[in-house]
Amino acid sequence: MALDQQRARLSHSAWQVSGSLVLTGEEASFKGVKPKAAFDPVAGDWGALELVGRYGELDIDQQAFDGGFADPVKSASAASAWGLGLNWYLNRHAKLVFDYDETAFVGGGGSKAAPADRPTERVVLSRVQLSY
Repeated sequence: MALDQQRARLSHSAWQVSGSLVLTGEEASFKGVKPKAAFDPVAGDWGALELVGRYGELDIDQQAFDGGFADPVKSASAASAWGLGLNWYLNRHAKLVFDYDETAFVGGGGSKAAPADRPTERVVLSRVQLSY
């Protein structure tokens, strides 16, 4: 069978768990957090603060590499990732987001003669989000 017609049934797996805690006591929902009081430092109001976190793993079926569908020097066979963040709700319409994420890999680096793990990725992100 030609390589372009090769087939296999692969079984990859992944999972993730995430959670949050509103440090200022407001209720969290899928619509976000509504601060009890909007950001007003003169009045001593700071909006709402939410601590967020997640952890997850990915595992690629070894047959993907053994069957030639993926190159073990270019593609990781597994990854685990975690992240922490702080969401600052200034009011109902403005949110500042600060996140740190880190992903560690198994495979995906080095050379054919000396395979290695891809370097761990670390990223710091921030975002200003407006909604009306």
